[in-house]
Parts: sequence; structure tokens; C-alpha cells
Amino acid sequence: MFNNYDFGGALILERVKPYIDGRADMYGDRFFMKYNDILFYDQGEFQAFADGQKIEWLFLKPQDGLVSTASSLGWTKLYGDDVAVIMVRPDP
Repeated sequence: MFNNYDFGGALILERVKPYIDGRADMYGDRFFMKYNDILFYDQGEFQAFADGQKIEWLFLKPQDGLVSTASSLGWTKLYGDDVAVIMVRPDP
């Protein structure tokens, strides 16, 4: 799963292991920079990243650029409102 940073703490409370959470310093600069690149900037690399990390679903904010990128790659939106979007990987 790949999640927006802001949702990490709530996922932990629900006993779901987040990709990232509010303890960004624990992950290190390189990890955090790559996370930001995938979420906001370097979306051309998203599919290779998702394949390499075995990402099966996304938990994002509607304004995250990755929502439109994933949609254009065939990811399915299971849920969406003005706070969160949940998407799943297309069947192979």
C-alpha cells in the first residue's frame, strides 16, 4: 500500500502498516524525497515503483497528482470524497 503521509497515523491506529507516517525523520531523507517524487513530481516512474514495491492499493488525498496518474494507468477508484481516495491496482 502507498499512502499519503497525513494518513499514516490513522492507518497505524487501525493496525494497517502504512508506507509512510508522521515520523518522517525515522525514514531518512532519501526515502522521504523518493516518496515526495512519486506522490507529486515524478509520476512517470510510478508504475515501475509500484511494481518494484508490490503496491496493490493507494490511500491518497484527492488533490495528490498521483490520483490522475494512477487512473490513467488503469487503477480503479474504490472510494473517493473530498478527504480521501482509495484506488486498487488493475488485474494483471
